[in-house]
Amino acid sequence: MSSMSPETLYNLLPEVYRRRDEEQGFPLKALMAILAEQAAIVQHDIDRLYDNQFIDTCDEWAVPYLGELVGYRYGPAIPGVSQRAAAANQIALTRRRGVALALEQLATDTTRWPARVVEFFQLLARPEHMAAPQTQRHYTLNLRDSAKCEALNTAFDTASYTMATGRISQGEGRHHFRHVGLFLWRLRHYRQPITLAHRVAARRYLFNPLAINTPLFNQPLPEPDINHLAREENLPVPLLRRSIAGDSLPLFCPMLLLSSWTAFC
Repeated sequence: MSSMSPETLYNLLPEVYRRRDEEQGFPLKALMAILAEQAAIVQHDIDRLYDNQFIDTCDEWAVPYLGELVGYRYGPAIPGVSQRAAAANQIALTRRRGVALALEQLATDTTRWPARVVEFFQLLARPEHMAAPQTQRHYTLNLRDSAKCEALNTAFDTASYTMATGRISQGEGRHHFRHVGLFLWRLRHYRQPITLAHRVAARRYLFNPLAINTPLFNQPLPEPDINHLAREENLPVPLLRRSIAGDSLPLFCPMLLLSSWTAFC
């Protein structure tokens, strides 16, 4: 909103008053200039009150109040992250669609580790409604499907399971309607661009210069947006022969990457 200039305010007066003001040396015009200056101050305050309703444009003093509205609690300062950015991230989490999306982003922001959330009820072998059949779900595992067999008991497991009635926190079973799994990759990937491969035999090499048979790990790709669940290409997972042959994961040969993962709920 643009502020009102003294000329605009003065021209709003009736012409008879402007003529008399001109005859007396424009004292009324000088008064209008003072009023316009004060009106600009009031208008600026009104504009700031509107901007203070949004985390991106509010003043610093308003950030804690907006964060309180979405349940944000100020903790120790995060290096490289302002309180405004932390509160804005909390608002984004509140707006996210789906519990799994919010849990995954919250875990990544809290631990600074790559994370993937799995809703175990999606893997339960249960009767299906004819109005919404799950054609991709097979209750008997196909042993010829090497991709599914390799993914068993991992964050990318797609096999079907019967319901477990124990507590997931005590390791008594994962698959239940109320259970959600959170997989964290605790170690970052480490790049070594000048590492020489160790030759074992003709056309056989080990990427570890100490001739240790260690796997290579994927260099994670950034997720496209906030409403995206992490997949294999977004996490530091081991590069398997199937993944390399199918070109489903990007391969970076001049890298020796180490990583590990854990799961809890």
